[in-house]
Amino acid sequence: MTFTILQDALIAATQAAALLFTLPATGQSAPAAAQVEAAPDARAVASRVHVQVRGGQAQVRIAQTVAQDGSRGLLVTDGSARLQRAGHAYRIALPATAAPLPPQASIAEDGELAYLVVVPARDASGRASVELRGSAEDAARIELGELAEDERIAFLIPLRDRAAAARVAQGAVEFEARGQGRSLWTTLPVATAPVALAAAD
Repeated sequence: MTFTILQDALIAATQAAALLFTLPATGQSAPAAAQVEAAPDARAVASRVHVQVRGGQAQVRIAQTVAQDGSRGLLVTDGSARLQRAGHAYRIALPATAAPLPPQASIAEDGELAYLVVVPARDASGRASVELRGSAEDAARIELGELAEDERIAFLIPLRDRAAAARVAQGAVEFEARGQGRSLWTTLPVATAPVALAAAD
């Protein structure tokens, strides 16, 4: 797992390292939660989650513009996770970030295969599902299983092919979590511009 910070003129290097993340003294990878802790007053001005899939493994890059104490900087977090079954889709664990991730959707590819990546809202919990609204051939409701509040994950929903992924990106993606007498419903735009991933070591 790799963490890289790209700073603007508002944040000095020493301040950014202290405020936004901590690397192990040995340079060895450690569990995400041990390396990055959410700062109470850190706010994500913008966040993007980009996933690439190779077989049963996902490479994840999270780019966040983080504001804290009147300063702003770009924090890039890299990680990897295995795909785990979740209803009619998969789920992956996301690396820890300095500020909470907003709900979002994007497309991931694995050769000719494609996945819809959905990051749920942090306060979503209960029985999760996604509804695809677009062309008649791609419209579907996909059950994703149980989701716990503040669970740091993304869902990967298999799509028919890259052509289907392009159509889904033009339509609407609606995420719902139902449980304990409440229902949370979110319409997510699908991000299509890629965030470059670092080459695997």
